[in-house]
Amino acid sequence: MSLIKANTIKPVTAGTDLSLQGDSGGSAVDCLNITSAGDINFTGNTDAKIKLPSAGGIYESDGSTPVLTESGGVVSLGSAVVITGGAGKLLQTQYVSTDTAVSTAAGQWGLLLHTTYLTITKVAGSNIFLQWGTQWGKGNEGSYVTKTKIERATNIGFTENLVELDSVSGDTGSSTEQPGGGVGYTGFTGDKSQWSGNFGHTTIDVSLTATAGTYYYRVQYYVTGGSIQVGGGDGGGISTLYAMEIST
Repeated sequence: MSLIKANTIKPVTAGTDLSLQGDSGGSAVDCLNITSAGDINFTGNTDAKIKLPSAGGIYESDGSTPVLTESGGVVSLGSAVVITGGAGKLLQTQYVSTDTAVSTAAGQWGLLLHTTYLTITKVAGSNIFLQWGTQWGKGNEGSYVTKTKIERATNIGFTENLVELDSVSGDTGSSTEQPGGGVGYTGFTGDKSQWSGNFGHTTIDVSLTATAGTYYYRVQYYVTGGSIQVGGGDGGGISTLYAMEIST
């Protein structure tokens, strides 16, 4: 094995490419070319592969901002990467659900997904499309949900940079009546009635288009008239929250 040390390597013929080669059983194998303009290409070997170091990657010129990195066999785009062109491309999806029943008293906000929340790490140049749904369960006579809202924060406790993205107000149906859009209704004797009806909402979070980072989302609903149980248990189904990151 020989060692060559040099500050500068140039091709013998001026104005031509400098070619780097490997060796396979005594035969030269083209790797990459450095052109007279300083560009790098693989015209001599179109099957050449660039392998990332297992704990390293490609970084911006500042040497500290990751562009493409690998960790544990998983390759990730850096948060500073801006997706340009191809508006409307689906970049990722995130989904959470729970069948845990949530009971909320009149005059209070309830967490639709119990203690569950959705986490998404987005790049700059994208919007977040959000959709949630549930099957209302049972409630005291005359109780109903009057409004709902989607909240976003930068911590799981929803105390930092808390933003109310979108809210829906209005009577979504009393437990003593068939709710608008409901798929069925069964009356019970006593002080409770039970009905099943799907309810949901969609919105797009466009306030973070130019921002990259990790964000947390949750859904809340407000009860009027009497307590209501949603999701799970003997009077409901599954509550879900779905997010799609869409390039702009």
